[in-house]
Amino acid sequence: MKRRRGFTKVELIIAMVLVTLAGLGVRLFLAVMRADPTPRSVTCTYQLKQIAYGMMQYIQENDERYPPAKLSSVKPISTKARDKYRSFGWADAANNYIRDK
Repeated sequence: MKRRRGFTKVELIIAMVLVTLAGLGVRLFLAVMRADPTPRSVTCTYQLKQIAYGMMQYIQENDERYPPAKLSSVKPISTKARDKYRSFGWADAANNYIRDK
């Protein structure tokens, strides 16, 4: 008796269901990976707001004057000769007034 090699209808249906579920799983995974960028923009907006508040506080406490754009060689930061001093600017001046560094 010759035996037929091949798949039964039940095996084919099960394979089709598994392939369909795998495809749906891939789509779901891609949708989760491409999540909404809103939390990132909210964080950025919050940080910009904190910088603005820090600048306003600096200006109020320093006779309505803005911090310097850049002053060079005013803060010693290490003992090495090549980087003994570094520039000091508005970000360093307003740093004490910003909550989240």
